[in-house]
Amino acid sequence: MRHRLNLPYIKPTGLRRTLIRRKHSEPGKLKQKIFKCRICSPLDSDAGIRSTLETKLPFMQWHEGDSSWDKVRVSGKDPRSTVTIYRYESPGPFQLTIAFDQRDEQEDLERAYRDLRDQVLEALDGKVWTPLQSQTVTLIKLNGQFPPSYEFECDRSMAEIKRTLDDAEFWYWETVRRQPPGVCLEGRIPFRRAGQIIANPKERVRIIGDKPSFSIEVGHWEDEPQRDPSCDQVHEVVQNTLLPGIGAHDVRAATEP
Repeated sequence: MRHRLNLPYIKPTGLRRTLIRRKHSEPGKLKQKIFKCRICSPLDSDAGIRSTLETKLPFMQWHEGDSSWDKVRVSGKDPRSTVTIYRYESPGPFQLTIAFDQRDEQEDLERAYRDLRDQVLEALDGKVWTPLQSQTVTLIKLNGQFPPSYEFECDRSMAEIKRTLDDAEFWYWETVRRQPPGVCLEGRIPFRRAGQIIANPKERVRIIGDKPSFSIEVGHWEDEPQRDPSCDQVHEVVQNTLLPGIGAHDVRAATEP
């Protein structure tokens, strides 16, 4: 079970480059230059990723790794480069690793990497991973207080909203069924106390509804000493990061039933 560690959960930017040299390489052995980035794709299985890449990028030899549980590992190879797509745990983004044999120390492989990365992304209908970004919004309050819940419109389905949040690694979300209101998304708030994550806090954020009309329940609770984030901070991040990130519009305080 994974726990989200920040509010929102932020990891390094999606594109980074690493140069790795073989230790104690023998004379005449080629060194490798390795590029890594995190990517998102609607494809989830080894078989689906491999068969898609075999069809769309036939110039490489593709095979599945020895995966277990919900791990995914697919690799492709041609005479000079190797591509690996890996995910330890579902849901969430994949690690894309592209390695080139470097024939000359001064050889610039950045363009070759970007070209091959873009081909992989196009084949998988994917994109480079980015976290949800805080947006400048006018915070909604009633008589100086945040309302317990909000209504909003969204052109995405509940499944698409969950995939957006999972891909961005924004908290941890489960699809649950409650009576009422039926199927909803339930998100765990990543509370910390004195820098340590708190397992299974009772507070939850719930998204309810169906395209195009939804509501999100945040609620109110008493803040505890040395526990972060506060109730008001959760309301703020819901309004300025979560809702803009899923494409919510016409956001308003929910009306009393």
